[in-house]
Amino acid sequence: MGRSRESLKKIPQLPTSPQKHRKRSLPVSPPSSLKFIEQLKETGKEVHLKAASTRRSYAGHIKRGRAWLTEYSRNESSTRELLPWTTPDHVVSKDDPYTNPTFVHAFDRVPNEFSDAALALFLTYKGFHECLGRNTVEGVRAAFKDLWDKAYMLDESGHGNRQLTVADTVANGNRTQ
Repeated sequence: MGRSRESLKKIPQLPTSPQKHRKRSLPVSPPSSLKFIEQLKETGKEVHLKAASTRRSYAGHIKRGRAWLTEYSRNESSTRELLPWTTPDHVVSKDDPYTNPTFVHAFDRVPNEFSDAALALFLTYKGFHECLGRNTVEGVRAAFKDLWDKAYMLDESGHGNRQLTVADTVANGNRTQ
């Protein structure tokens, strides 16, 4: 059944009250230096890139990871000293990360050559020993990836230059890529 009346067209009406113009707040003072602008940019990235709860969670994962690595290294070294059947020095591999004193610093802000092995151990511990879920383990990995990403300036492709300098035995680049 169709309409019996013609549709009425709305007649434009005059507004009853004039539109109010919003006043925009003016900046307090213009930024005076490039350093200040860079600081504003970094603060904005920090605030808006990750949620506050994500940043707190990442900080907790990193804190627990560093505590675990310290305890793990302490237990490894004390166990090796107490055992009478320790492996002779000529049999121990030079590539063994557990005997290297820099292994303890694998979770520092700048990763070293043992960071990937230490992270793999920590993720295995969290996943299998503490029976945490896959998403939690992935969150721990993401926390360390974020920590090490911030330590390096990334190139255009988004990947850091992963190079090992033999002189100072520091791995350059993010090993969690």
